[in-house]
Amino acid sequence: MENKVDNWEKLKRILETMEPDEGVRIDLEDRFIFINKIKGEYPVCICEKVYDEDLKKYLPKEDKEWYSFQKLEELINFLKERVRGNLEAWIY
Repeated sequence: MENKVDNWEKLKRILETMEPDEGVRIDLEDRFIFINKIKGEYPVCICEKVYDEDLKKYLPKEDKEWYSFQKLEELINFLKERVRGNLEAWIY
């Protein structure tokens, strides 16, 4: 089950305490941002989203951009530059 996060302070707290088997998906108009935490680093994957007519939902496209952050503040600044409007994130 996924839990919604709609503010930056809550997202920051979640990212600080995230376990390796957890992740965050930020849902933007035209793409997804996926975030994990592995050994104190935050790998980030950005990919376009495409609508699947059979499944009736958006799925990540194969082309991906990868980034990695060691500091949480750098990650938050990176995300804020890309998220326009309201934050819509999901914890999985």
